[in-house]
Amino acid sequence: MKKTLRSLSLIVAFCLAAAFVPLLRGGGTAVYADGDFTIVNGVLTRYTGSGGDVTIPDGVTSIGENAFYNKTNLTSVTMPDSVIQINSFAFYACYKLKNVHLSSNLIAIGTSAFLDCDLQSLTLPDTLTTVSSGAFSGNKSLTSVNIPAGLTRMEPGVFAKCTSLQNLNVAGDNSVYASDNGQFREREH
Repeated sequence: MKKTLRSLSLIVAFCLAAAFVPLLRGGGTAVYADGDFTIVNGVLTRYTGSGGDVTIPDGVTSIGENAFYNKTNLTSVTMPDSVIQINSFAFYACYKLKNVHLSSNLIAIGTSAFLDCDLQSLTLPDTLTTVSSGAFSGNKSLTSVNIPAGLTRMEPGVFAKCTSLQNLNVAGDNSVYASDNGQFREREH
């Protein structure tokens, strides 16, 4: 019995060591479950919380595809300055999401990232360079957007079906502007 228990203990210890050695050496995948968040190598891949006002943990560098998909009780999100990218469909169908405080270091927002949310106003950070198609489409309560001067790529339909959008404030000599139907094109020089 003691011999079997000792052998079993050695097997368990060996398996645990095999699982953690790559992480100690810097290889492998670092997966963290931090309460309501699953974070893999800095990418927030899944939110399992009940919604309400959510603050994303510091150190997250990217919001993964569908990470908050259909979290219908999500009302506001605050991102740390470590976030540089929001991937496609990250907040898709978060119907009650009214407020989002974007990272001041955000560089890119993916396709349909905030599709069918309920954002009311939006200030895009100065570091933002790319907004993909349909990123804010279907936000029917969105009335005002501040677009930074450094934005160099904005794909068509970013604000499609944003029926309440009245103010697009474009900073500086930005190379993009909006037409009445939410489509963006080069400014004529």
